Amino acid sequence: MSRAFRQNTTQKKTYYPQLLGTHGAVATEHYLATKAGADILGVGGNAVDAAVGATFVEGVVNPQMFTLGGECPMLICMAETNKVVSVNGNTMAPGKQNRVSPLFRILPTLFGCVLLFLAAQKAAHHPDAARLGFIDPDWTNQTLLGLAFLLHGSLKRFLQAIDAAIGGTSGILIQFPLYFGIMGIMSGTGLVEALSMAMVRLSTPQTFELWTVLSAGIVNVFVPSGGGQWAVQGPLLIRAALDLGVPLERTILAMAYGDELTNMLQPFWALPLLGITGLAAKDILPFTLRFLGVGLAICLLLTAAL
Repeated sequence: MSRAFRQNTTQKKTYYPQLLGTHGAVATEHYLATKAGADILGVGGNAVDAAVGATFVEGVVNPQMFTLGGECPMLICMAETNKVVSVNGNTMAPGKQNRVSPLFRILPTLFGCVLLFLAAQKAAHHPDAARLGFIDPDWTNQTLLGLAFLLHGSLKRFLQAIDAAIGGTSGILIQFPLYFGIMGIMSGTGLVEALSMAMVRLSTPQTFELWTVLSAGIVNVFVPSGGGQWAVQGPLLIRAALDLGVPLERTILAMAYGDELTNMLQPFWALPLLGITGLAAKDILPFTLRFLGVGLAICLLLTAAL
C-alpha cells in the first residue's frame, strides 16, 4: 500500500476493505476501482491519471454501468494556478470538428454538375428539343436535384434545407425516388409478373379476389406508387380475371384494396398532412397499423362470406 493510502485497521465490520488517506480521495462504485485510483495517486499520478485508471477498472468490474467512450464531464483544479477548469468530454475535439476531407467537400458539387450535364445533354439531343419535348418528370427531377446539390454545396446543408422545409417527412420524400428504381427492377426482371402469376395459379374464381388483395399488398410494399403499380400489375390481373371469368370491377377493387392496405405501412399519402401539422411519420404509424389489421380482417371475412 502506498504512503498516501493505507489499509484501515478499524474493527468496524464492513463488506469491503476501507482505504484511508491524507493526500487525496477517490470515490467509485467498486472498491477495486477505488484502489486502482488510490494506487495511481500513491505513485505520483495526478487526479486525471487516477480518474482514467479507476474508470478502466470500473469497465471491467461494472461493465453494465461503465464502458469506453460516452460522456466525460470533469472539473479539474490546476495545481500551478489554483484555477478550476471545466472539461466537457461528450463532443468532438475542437481540433478535429472542422476537419472534413476535401473529397467529401467537392463530391456534392461534382454530383450536381454531373446531373446537370446529363440533363443538358438529353435536352440537346432530343429530336423535339425546339418544342421542349425533352421536359418530362424524370428530366425535371434530375435537373432540380442537380441544382440543389450544386447550390447548397454540401450534403449537410442540403439535408438541413430539406428538414427545414418539410420537417418530419424529409426522410420519406428522399427515399421516394428509390422506390421508383425498385419498381423498374421488379418490372424489368419479371418479379411482379412471377408473383402475380403465382397467386393466379393458386386461385379459383371464388378465391381470386383474396389472392389479388394479397399480391397487390405485397407489391405495394416495394412499389408504393398506385399508378406505377397499376401500370406493372394491372394488365396481368385483368388478363387472369378474364381467363377465370371473374368480373373486372371486382378485380380492380380487390387490387385497390390490397394497395390501400399496405399503404398503412408507409403513409406516403399523408405527406401533405404531416408537413402541415409538423408531425413525423412515426407519430401516426401506430394508428395506421391498427387500420391495417382491421382492414385485413374485414377482407378475410368478406371473402369467406362470398
